[in-house]
Amino acid sequence: TNLNAQADELKFPLGVYSSPFGPLRCARGPQAESEPTSMRRVILKVQVNTDMCEGHGKCEMAAPEVFKLGPDDVSIVLMTGELTGEIAAKAERAIRLCPRQAISTR
Repeated sequence: TNLNAQADELKFPLGVYSSPFGPLRCARGPQAESEPTSMRRVILKVQVNTDMCEGHGKCEMAAPEVFKLGPDDVSIVLMTGELTGEIAAKAERAIRLCPRQAISTR
């Protein structure tokens, strides 16, 4: 399957969404683009539950700086520590797109 085509189908309107990890802001739209980077949410740490991950790759597609599928088709976190600005917004989108909800924050 073409993962890029699947990602294009999963567009969220601008807004705040609830999730098991707290409110998430959609990074699409003119308001999000004009919002100062310092105002964006900070994710302290992203982790993948390797028992739940099925290797769909949507996290890597949404945030390639943060996630990569390993040789066993389980997502690996590339960036540890604080994620801010655009990277944090991409990581939040990856959390929303995970079909198994295998990605969480601390």
